[in-house]
Amino acid sequence: QAEKFVYRLELNGNKRRLTWESTPKSIHEGIQQAILISDCLVFDGATALLFSDNGNLAINVTVSLG
Repeated sequence: QAEKFVYRLELNGNKRRLTWESTPKSIHEGIQQAILISDCLVFDGATALLFSDNGNLAINVTVSLG
């Protein structure tokens, strides 16, 4: 049923926006596979700092029917 949905992760801050939008994967497929093939939002500490506000990082999460 996961393919019926779309999710969006969005970082906003310091006049920047980083968005990842995709169809969710089943939890039965495993997280490691998504990470292995880079089918997920991944960012390092330097990127997190670009979007942080006094050390706090906010990520907007939206899930909707596709």
